[in-house]
Amino acid sequence: MTAPRALTGNIVYNHFGHPCAYRIHRDLFASSKDRTRPTATGRYLMDRGNRHEDRVFRGIQKKYPDEWISIASDPDATDRVADIARRAEATRQAMSDGVRFIFHGIIERPALQSDEVMGAPVPCTDLLFRGETDILIAEKTDGEAIQYIVGDVKSSLHARFAQKMQVAFYSWILAYHYGAMMPTGFIITGEGTREDFATDDYYWTLKHFIEEEVHEFIDHGNSRMHLTWHCSGCHWKSHCEEKANNTDSLSLIPTCRRMERVALEEAGITTRALLLVTDEKVLRSLGRQSGTSLDCFRDLKKRATAQEFGRPIVNQHPKKAAANYVNGPPQLYHHNGPILLLSSITDHYHGDEVLMATSLLRREQLLKPEGRSGMTLRQVFPGLRPDSSKQRISELLAHLHEARELLVARNETLLVVITDEGMPNRLQRQAEGTPWEMAVETMLTDATVLPRLVRRTWFLSSPIRDIHDLAAELQKTPTVVSWSAEEDIQAAAIAALDDVAADYDLVREELVPGDRELRPLAVREWRASSEEHWQALLEYDLDRERAAASDIIAAVMAL
Repeated sequence: MTAPRALTGNIVYNHFGHPCAYRIHRDLFASSKDRTRPTATGRYLMDRGNRHEDRVFRGIQKKYPDEWISIASDPDATDRVADIARRAEATRQAMSDGVRFIFHGIIERPALQSDEVMGAPVPCTDLLFRGETDILIAEKTDGEAIQYIVGDVKSSLHARFAQKMQVAFYSWILAYHYGAMMPTGFIITGEGTREDFATDDYYWTLKHFIEEEVHEFIDHGNSRMHLTWHCSGCHWKSHCEEKANNTDSLSLIPTCRRMERVALEEAGITTRALLLVTDEKVLRSLGRQSGTSLDCFRDLKKRATAQEFGRPIVNQHPKKAAANYVNGPPQLYHHNGPILLLSSITDHYHGDEVLMATSLLRREQLLKPEGRSGMTLRQVFPGLRPDSSKQRISELLAHLHEARELLVARNETLLVVITDEGMPNRLQRQAEGTPWEMAVETMLTDATVLPRLVRRTWFLSSPIRDIHDLAAELQKTPTVVSWSAEEDIQAAAIAALDDVAADYDLVREELVPGDRELRPLAVREWRASSEEHWQALLEYDLDRERAAASDIIAAVMAL
């Protein structure tokens, strides 16, 4: 039996996390067999999320032993469509019976009809709407009537916009049966806390998406593929990469924006090869006409040229650009004093730092490879709990003040250099409402964000995800050895990784094929256990990041 096309909660969640019309089109029309299989690290992260969900469910089941039902999928079912229909019917029956807690229920509503849509008629399709809810909780409304409030279980520290949109979508489906949306929904976070929110705040965004945007995505012409760094976790990544390479897509050029690609394609420049042979005067004229910027297409051509040659190309007159820039990244070109390097290990899913470190560097050290490799961290600020960020910021600012005071007598100016592009926003968010809010803002105003500086200085040949990518791109790979060669942490780390891999039916070499996969695993295991060997691994990785950053700074200073 062929399943009817359905807009699901996962599609809504993915769209509002990182919007991509082409992904929605593929989700609705392409075969699931063509999806990219998740890596071992990806399966590990998904399994961790599922275990968190199970812990939440077990807590509710223990507290309310006779007031719940779980409507899970049948792992032995050969007909997926029939299994979904079975679960949907079981969910309807449980709701009719007024079961207090329903886990993994399937809720559905039919396709939109023209008379349901306000304003101009919208073309109706056979597109259904379906959701697999984590939790449905019975709530009494007027009198003795029962309506269900929707909840979702997530591993993040706080409820996010995309997660709330998913819950609002489920509430909208239920509103078809009840006549009105429940006013609230909730997210159970990675800390086990329940965050309620008003569904009305998300209704009009959801309504616009369902009634207008989705119908545009169904048309393949309105959902052209465009690669970005957000594609790394998408299950259509391999398909899109193959298609982009076969068509020599402009989106293969690092940092090419969708609007830039569309403007070039409308002008007949549809491939990288055509862009490389287009005169710069034509590109500047196109930039003026398209409403982007005068030099955006010329710079895009230079990035394509760097990609063609496989090496970064220095931007013209970087020191002149630095002199014309009052505050921000270009200060580093003319700075001769000491540098306070601020680096961190970030849990990107939770959106906070679990380790933050500072290193005091001097120009004479940076310009000597042996001086850079011999440097050690001056200060490390760890933190695992959500409330530890304020204490960490306080310690960081105190350390920064102390460093500046020590340099006053020498008449030296200290420059703060930040290695992670997202760190300024995270620090500002964590400092909001604290006594250090203004101090953090001042520090960030005077600081240099290293990835931004590099992009202003060079046209890069490949997409950059972190500071190690930058070091490799500039052929300034740090000389620090791999973590597995560190004798003081090797045995404990390998034993711990073997235990984790065995727990998830994997082997260590598959789970952690390289350093990039090690960091998110170590972050999550340290959050869960606080065991010292995970902190030792992360501190060593932080030292590697500091070494990579110092090599990049040396490359900038050598221009």
